[in-house]
Amino acid sequence: MASGKMEITQAYWLGPHLDAVLLSRNWLGAEPPALSFAAEDLPIVRIRPAGADFIGAFCGYYERHDGCIVFCQEASRHPQIDFAKNPVQVAGKFNRWGVDGPAERWRLAPRVRADGRVLWECVAARDRLHAGLDGVPFKFVSADWQWLGVLFSAPNRFYDAAGNPNYRLEPQRTGRHAFLFEVENGRGLDGHHQIQLAGPDPSRPLPVTPGLSYFDLATNAPLGAWIEATRPGFSIFRFKTEWTIFRLFAPRARSAAVEVFANLESPSPEVYPMILGEDELTWEARVSGNLHGWFYYLQVSGENDGTSTHFDGERRLLDPWALATAGPVGPGIVIDRGRLPRRADDREYQPPPWHDLLVVEGHVRDLIRRAPLGLTADVKGVDDNAFSQRMEVDYVRVFTPSPGS
Repeated sequence: MASGKMEITQAYWLGPHLDAVLLSRNWLGAEPPALSFAAEDLPIVRIRPAGADFIGAFCGYYERHDGCIVFCQEASRHPQIDFAKNPVQVAGKFNRWGVDGPAERWRLAPRVRADGRVLWECVAARDRLHAGLDGVPFKFVSADWQWLGVLFSAPNRFYDAAGNPNYRLEPQRTGRHAFLFEVENGRGLDGHHQIQLAGPDPSRPLPVTPGLSYFDLATNAPLGAWIEATRPGFSIFRFKTEWTIFRLFAPRARSAAVEVFANLESPSPEVYPMILGEDELTWEARVSGNLHGWFYYLQVSGENDGTSTHFDGERRLLDPWALATAGPVGPGIVIDRGRLPRRADDREYQPPPWHDLLVVEGHVRDLIRRAPLGLTADVKGVDDNAFSQRMEVDYVRVFTPSPGS
């Protein structure tokens, strides 16, 4: 949208109190645009430009002060590629998708940002890119022709006619179209809100949904069910107080609770409300005593926006961080890690990096067909007379994760 009425094209929650809006074209005003929320109890404060480094890291490009286009990537989002040893270049229609050289002209080089993070960049004059009003597709590829995945959170991600994801360089949206703002009197992201450009002729309202750096939100706090013990600093008694801590990462929830019970066959559950933590992302409940071996469900409630949230406060949920479960849908089982047998040389398991993993899918029924287990056909679930004589390897598929997934 190169001309016409200015609109908000995307609006994102980035975290508690923090949001971003992307406009239909670069903003040329000396002051930030005026914004208004449908929620009167959620005033908007501190509207400011998002900055080229921020929005460029997600869009894959931004415009420099001299009018040049800077293509950019964060190497940390592509750990399967060593940017220093396996140089990465930008590729698009402007260089026949990396075929036209020299490659050094399109190669990314590191630059340290003001926040200390490294952004790999390549500077190109606008006239070399032949970007019309509809923009031009591009992506990034390493020297050994590994195509870097396009970020799922990229607001300019699109699919070509062959179904390939690409970035789109939009010449009218080069960084000055992005603004950040904050809200007061609430976290914001736990509600369903719409935003618009304010003024005599306001723009159409647009829902605010999670996006951009929202998907980088995380916590260092241990999740799931944990047993903690405290001893008094000074006492003639040598007892300790034990607590069972339940912790859940649920940034958009309005409330959460944990339901615990000792008997699986005839449960008499006790429900404890969970309290939102200082990070405003995690929920926690502290229950007195060591509940090792007890069962528990989580209950999470929130406001549904019809697209990105599907809360059902009545549904009992299996904790995704439970160390054990009584079944595929729960309940989870509290495990005291201190009671687990350990050897002196045991170390905490550290999974390999995702880009070194192979995911194997196998059908147990078919894999055990020829296993020397002494099982009858009805137990195996296989009819030998009707079963074709193909190799079991036909039922095993090995997947390598795609870059950026």
